[in-house]
Amino acid sequence: MTDIDAQARKEMGIDSEGNDKTITTEVERLRTVIVGLFDERTWLMLRMVLAVHFSPMFKNASNPLALVFVDSSSSGKTTVLDFCDELPMSLKLDAFTPASFLTQSANVKKKELENGKHPDLISLIPYRTLLLPELGVMFGQPKEILAHSYGVLARVLDGTGYSNAGGVHGLRSVKGDYFFGLCGASTPIKQTAWNEMGKVGNRLLLASLPVRERTVDRYSTAMKIFTSDSKSEYRVKVKKAKHAVNTYVEFVIEHTYPRSYNPPKDAPEGLSDKKALLDHCGYLPRILTWDPKGDDMDVLEMTGMLAEFVTACRAQASTWIDKDLENKTEVNSQTVEKEGIGRMAMLIKELLQAHAFACGRENITWDDFEVALTVGLSSIPDDIRKGVELLFDTNLPFKTSEKGKFTSNEMVDSTGVTRKTVLLKMTKLQNMGIGKRMVRTNRPDEFWMYRKYQFLLSEKLFEHYRKWDKHDDKLEDEELMFEEGFDMIKDDREDQSELNF
Repeated sequence: MTDIDAQARKEMGIDSEGNDKTITTEVERLRTVIVGLFDERTWLMLRMVLAVHFSPMFKNASNPLALVFVDSSSSGKTTVLDFCDELPMSLKLDAFTPASFLTQSANVKKKELENGKHPDLISLIPYRTLLLPELGVMFGQPKEILAHSYGVLARVLDGTGYSNAGGVHGLRSVKGDYFFGLCGASTPIKQTAWNEMGKVGNRLLLASLPVRERTVDRYSTAMKIFTSDSKSEYRVKVKKAKHAVNTYVEFVIEHTYPRSYNPPKDAPEGLSDKKALLDHCGYLPRILTWDPKGDDMDVLEMTGMLAEFVTACRAQASTWIDKDLENKTEVNSQTVEKEGIGRMAMLIKELLQAHAFACGRENITWDDFEVALTVGLSSIPDDIRKGVELLFDTNLPFKTSEKGKFTSNEMVDSTGVTRKTVLLKMTKLQNMGIGKRMVRTNRPDEFWMYRKYQFLLSEKLFEHYRKWDKHDDKLEDEELMFEEGFDMIKDDREDQSELNF
């Protein structure tokens, strides 16, 4: 993959059992620690975060990776970011506004900007990874402000610099190789934010990994908190995980070292020599090349179809409801605008390359597809994704129809929205070209997926879907069992009271 010095390979060392240390062996040690302390879901999230951190090491990387974990509060999404906040290439910000990339603030004097006393954020990010645990604040802004904020972020995520003009400092501009990574966390994104991102062009890869807990699992978690010093235990676990991550990343940096090195020709000012780069981000960027010849073509083909499907599901489509002359509901829609597939395909490809490298592999394999499937499906707007999952996930609550179709009743029951809204979503999916809404008389309408997207129904794909789940059986059945258990306990207590009386 890269021209690594033979002496560096020799010095990779041996483990306690006398075996050679490699990135593969060290990533397996890291996995053992993380899964032992937390679970497989946390390990998957960490692998994706590490991939973003390693992405600036690739010479041919052209699109900065911006990965955002989206889940409810207290779901562990920021915990993984905490594992990495002491890495030399990390820059953690608890508060963040895109305007800080290149300030026009009247509170900052121009001389302070020119002499570096008040550095702009964009000068701090090259070849580093921004950790933003509170991105939900930005997504929750009013749509006019959000449109501006996301527009700035989208431009910076081109990785070639940024320019703006204001009444305070006039024209300000930086150009060059401002490649970086971004890992953030947010609570569920509102439809308004999805709409504004779609207008500018989606630059974010989202990862939604909700835990499908049964009531009995939540009850067990609560009891554990009540009966132990959980806060202290959590801090200890995070500290151990952070040490394991630091050790692993240090090993990768030390043992992926080029024999000779030339900084990027268009590196930002002040980062044009080896020492400056090491002081800035702790490693040497742009040293790895990727040979795609060894990549598994079946994985690439499946990932390509997934990328096309995701872009179809992210199309901008406006729908509305009218009444006909007999006062019956009629659903109409406007023209659908699809985004190009190029950016989404490139982002997923570069994420998979970096993920494979983070796992000690030199080629993309089926072991990387779980990442593609997770970010692909998660990057579909929520209102559409719920319908998509009903098409192929037979383990969802209220799912009774076969794969490749769902009924309006199933979507009403699983989403909690009104039937009128469900009919709109079904029509929107149809206009996007995902499938066909089948209008039925005296029974629920159905939605059938088109054959061109039925690769989503394959067993090969499904075996990589939600691999972190602990339970495969349907949740509502277990909920009912648990409720019956409570009723049995209550009955037993009443019976005992009567006996005692």
